Amino acid sequence: MPAVSIALVNEETNLTRNTVTNEAGEYVLERVDPGKYKVSAWTNGFKKVDHPAVTIETQQQVALDLTLEVGDVAESVTVTDEVSLIETSTPSTGQIISKQVLNDLPNSGRNPFMLSSIVPNVIPAGNPTFNRQQDQSGSSQISLAGGPVRGNNYLLDGVPITDLQNRAVIIPSIEAVQELKVQVNTYDAEAGRTGGGVFNVSGKSGTNDLHGSLFGFLRPSSLQANNFFNNRRGIAKPDAPYKLYGGSFGGPVFLPSFGEGGPSFYNGRNRTFFWAAFEGYRMQSFLTETFTVPTALERTGDFSQTRNSQGNLVSIIDPRTLQPFAGNVIPADRLDPVGLNLIQYFPAASGAGDALTGLNNYTSTSVLSDRADQVTLKMDHAVTDTYKLSGMYAHYGSREPVADYYQTVANPGGSLLFRTVHALAVNNVFTVNSTTVLSLRYGYNSFTDSPTTSSAGFSPASLGFANSFTNDIAFNKFPRINLSGAYGSVSQGALGSSAPSERRYYSHNLLGSASKLMGSHSLKIGGDFRRMSADFTQTGQASGEFSFTRATTNNELASLLLGYLSADSSLTNSAQIATPLATYTNYFAAYVHDDFRFSQKLTLNFGLRYEYEQGLLEKNNQLTVGFDPNVASPLQVPGMNLRGGLLYAGVDGNPTQQTQASKAKLGPRVGFAYAFDDKTTIRAGYGIFWAPPVFNFSITGLGALGFSSVTTAISGAEHTSFQSVSERPQSTHGKFTGLLTQVGDTVDYVDYNRKPAYLQQYSIDVQRECRAPWCSP
Repeated sequence: MPAVSIALVNEETNLTRNTVTNEAGEYVLERVDPGKYKVSAWTNGFKKVDHPAVTIETQQQVALDLTLEVGDVAESVTVTDEVSLIETSTPSTGQIISKQVLNDLPNSGRNPFMLSSIVPNVIPAGNPTFNRQQDQSGSSQISLAGGPVRGNNYLLDGVPITDLQNRAVIIPSIEAVQELKVQVNTYDAEAGRTGGGVFNVSGKSGTNDLHGSLFGFLRPSSLQANNFFNNRRGIAKPDAPYKLYGGSFGGPVFLPSFGEGGPSFYNGRNRTFFWAAFEGYRMQSFLTETFTVPTALERTGDFSQTRNSQGNLVSIIDPRTLQPFAGNVIPADRLDPVGLNLIQYFPAASGAGDALTGLNNYTSTSVLSDRADQVTLKMDHAVTDTYKLSGMYAHYGSREPVADYYQTVANPGGSLLFRTVHALAVNNVFTVNSTTVLSLRYGYNSFTDSPTTSSAGFSPASLGFANSFTNDIAFNKFPRINLSGAYGSVSQGALGSSAPSERRYYSHNLLGSASKLMGSHSLKIGGDFRRMSADFTQTGQASGEFSFTRATTNNELASLLLGYLSADSSLTNSAQIATPLATYTNYFAAYVHDDFRFSQKLTLNFGLRYEYEQGLLEKNNQLTVGFDPNVASPLQVPGMNLRGGLLYAGVDGNPTQQTQASKAKLGPRVGFAYAFDDKTTIRAGYGIFWAPPVFNFSITGLGALGFSSVTTAISGAEHTSFQSVSERPQSTHGKFTGLLTQVGDTVDYVDYNRKPAYLQQYSIDVQRECRAPWCSP
């Protein structure tokens, strides 16, 4: 029936959407927020029909046909039949993880994405230990519909929150989530930049009634057991409590206003709502490790009591004579001053060690203090009856330490990981007329992911390094010392922290769509623009990384005291100077989609999406864009025709982007949904999806040779001290050495002709709604 008035009323906020059926008797209400609604229909000469308790979930298409009875419009008929749980108008597959499921199922990290494992065709591939608020990397290692791990798209209220590493920049608190839709096979052309599926999080909104929650969880140390190894060694249980807490509160907005009549309050009931949530934890955990540290005699060069793992005395070889030192004692005048200073940073032995070998003479327990806090605020406002505005902002910060077994500046873990996130999602929905809806979305997110070292600011000059080395160090920290695992922490190394880096991922996202009902066709067209950026500085081992083995002296510690670096080319003896990089890529997409309701039972779906992604760029063109194997090398050797060299962005007509952008990324989508009866639906679909590129954020992975300089020490038996190998670090030369960059050394680059990856998805399924206690016919 045409010209029938339709009203969709949110039962919790009284916000109303109105439309009118068209000449085919069809109606569509697009961009409806998840919630519980009442649908009403009326026209002259017929009784009004009310259908309450219609639940609409995230990214769900509900087909609701209403039957009008002849009568007075003042009369009304209330429909009490339950709406089918089966989607009958889309071939897409997936599952809603409702608020009730999020609250009830076990979830130690309170990470909503981890519960996606209950959805068919979802395969988690990461370590399930990493499931907390700050575990973006671990919890994003998921494969959907057979797609690549970490190849999915993440949405918050329909706005992308995916960074250049294809991770969700924020893991929203369950207190701020209404529901999560895991879209496994999605044949809607609106979905893009995914090689698998889509995680669509809907933020919780306030209602006309005040609601809230408050929770806390405490695991005191008194209720925890000591671990097995501590008990075996007689180590007391550390004090390591765990505290988790949070809450939420929301409702209508009441704001004071001041007019001529005096102060009053703006009453936001039926129009303006808020929802605020917070969650945090303080966790202390303890790790215990037993390993070998130098003895008091070994610190002076006396190895007369040192034994190997078989219990035999070690013979220390003099590299100059290739004969053992007398009494296995290194003469004082042969000890390298840098080596002597370094060895003092090992902790003192805590016991005699193994009775036969003297190894494993140090046991330490480290208490790790982790913390994370998240705050979320969502506002919804009906500006007019035809314009709805909502905004959601989330912020969190976390601190994650590494075990500190040494309690000195030289602790080999020696790092702290700080993560800070800001995420904003703004939605504008305009009801232009009864058949047209316009949606505009904007999102911004920023994700600072910065592992830093606890030895920052330490001066290597205090260890006795040559001035030619220390004067040009770009970042002062304790140098990294590798002893092939014989001395120091088994899990973390000998001395000095891992290489710090600065990483900040941020993006701007703008999406728009227009929906139009034309007869039995529900058409949707739209566009998607994303600028995804990453500011990156790989500081590396700026104060040097030095490796020592037993190959020369028969003992790693003796090699360190003599200053003999390892001659093994597979081990590192180098220092690095890096240039900050500001990388980004621009992504554009446009799509058209049609849901054609062929009949009350059959809906056909057709869509086409076009995508264009530029490839990685750098603000100041501080990247290489490929390697030319045919260009004549500036380095010429008589009798040899040397060819090949790196190509720099923007130099000699080279492109500024790293990979050639494909202009033919078309993604067709087709499918159907057939309602066999009121409880059974048959669905099938096919689509092509273009997987997001994978960026390796390291200097070599980004293709930034020349903008990061690694100076490698020349080591061997002819060098007898740190003084002779600690040469001045080479400064970065950028693109100015051109084709001569890395000549005679390893060359890393990103292939300019690399092709984008795409996947073909297809599915067919039969879904049957079953009512307890069994599935009735």
